[in-house]
Amino acid sequence: MAFLTDRDLVRRQDISRPRSSSLENILRVHRPEYVESLSDSNTIGTILGVPVNETQAYEALDLFRLAVGGTIQATRLALRTGKVAVHMSGGFHHATPDE
Repeated sequence: MAFLTDRDLVRRQDISRPRSSSLENILRVHRPEYVESLSDSNTIGTILGVPVNETQAYEALDLFRLAVGGTIQATRLALRTGKVAVHMSGGFHHATPDE
């Protein structure tokens, strides 16, 4: 973000930080079985493409929830203001309820 703000490409007052998505929101689009499978570090390792331990898996889940929260927030901002909203962690997601 510093690159963008230092060059006056983005104003600091236009930057917002998302909150992590609630489990309720995640369950709106994912099956409960899939969400439950995310408690296994092997599943997280498969998603990331590298082995992870329990602590790393937990931290990854926090980042996933934050990224989802950013998508929700960017959507709400765009709809509310009628302006473009960019989510810097967007585009790394998938399109099925089982993944």
